[in-house]
Amino acid sequence: MTINPALALSIAVAILSQAAILIRFAQAPPLAILFWRLAIAFVVLLPFQRLSFREVSTLRPRDWGRWVLAGFSFFLHFYSFFVSVQQSSIAASNILFCLNTVTTAAGAWLFFSHRLSARVAISIALGASGVAMLFASSSALAGSQNTMGLWSGVGSALTFSIYILVGKSLRTKLSNLTYTLGLWLMAIGFALIAMLMTATPFFSL
Repeated sequence: MTINPALALSIAVAILSQAAILIRFAQAPPLAILFWRLAIAFVVLLPFQRLSFREVSTLRPRDWGRWVLAGFSFFLHFYSFFVSVQQSSIAASNILFCLNTVTTAAGAWLFFSHRLSARVAISIALGASGVAMLFASSSALAGSQNTMGLWSGVGSALTFSIYILVGKSLRTKLSNLTYTLGLWLMAIGFALIAMLMTATPFFSL
């Protein structure tokens, strides 16, 4: 049975669009939400991936280092976004996360010498201006009185950009599912370590 790509994409967008709302009202610590969300997603997708030791065996130590760093950045992105959603408004968190387009483009130019076309530069400038205008509006910041929540929103954008840029070369060497599952597994491991170190409960009793 094949699923229409447009239908699958529409369902995925609809589900993802509700994530911030569910996180906002969840009665659980951000680390616990992160751990269980990734763990469940990993288990669901794992049956669709055939283990390819040949694919992974081609990686060099530097590639493994980048994979781990991407996984750690992915973990930090999720954690900071969840903290931002719970400690500020949903609008503010999503607006701040949209800054990742600017930080990713800046990182690509700074570290990979990517040239920005005039069209892309104008798009980034307009996007950044839009974010600034939204934050200048009192309605965008309504309920965002917690500084930690706002800074966490900025952190979610920065760490997302790091995750994208660090994993850039790995995406040419690994299939998308192999790379993604490995990334999620590392993020789950980092979340587990963080939960044990902070005595964060896995279940709300």
